[in-house]
Amino acid sequence: MKKGMYFFQVNYPYGKSAHIPYTAGQLAAYAFADKDISENYELKKIFFLRDKIDKVLTQIENPSVVAFSTYIWNCNYNKTLAKLIKEKYPECIIVFGGHHVSPGGSMLEECPYIDYLLHGEGEIIFKRLMRAVIGLEIAEEIPGISMRTEKGIITNPEMISSECDFPSPYLNGFFDDILKENPDKDFMALIETS
Repeated sequence: MKKGMYFFQVNYPYGKSAHIPYTAGQLAAYAFADKDISENYELKKIFFLRDKIDKVLTQIENPSVVAFSTYIWNCNYNKTLAKLIKEKYPECIIVFGGHHVSPGGSMLEECPYIDYLLHGEGEIIFKRLMRAVIGLEIAEEIPGISMRTEKGIITNPEMISSECDFPSPYLNGFFDDILKENPDKDFMALIETS
């Protein structure tokens, strides 16, 4: 049975307009291009709207991994939701990344329900962490990660990568369900260039 994975990149809607959760889609597209990940995980849902937490909790079933893309406007919401998910599913791995995750492991000290922090560009780090969860890599050796160990919280130096040939979440269908399930929304599509 595949491990259930959920992503959260929640934002406020603007009337009928909403942002496509590009970062979550990009991380998923890169991770699921890996054969080992696609054979061992199932992407259950990418949440992009800031719905009531009680409603969101009813849409999550037996999560193995829940990843949060964290910004100043959704950090407290993410923390509240992550805490409740961890209480309901204590074996679930909670991952926080994004611009509002400060360097170092202070967020792990503050939030015992978070298992991993990702620092810097997340695609490669997240994929490697998902491989570590299924025993194919060693989490403590992944750059750009903070985590709890038997020796305490460790933070590895950020990874500098020039890789930019990532698969498209648009072309690979990672937003198809969001578009089908929300025909009333006018989506603002995002892209990243270099």
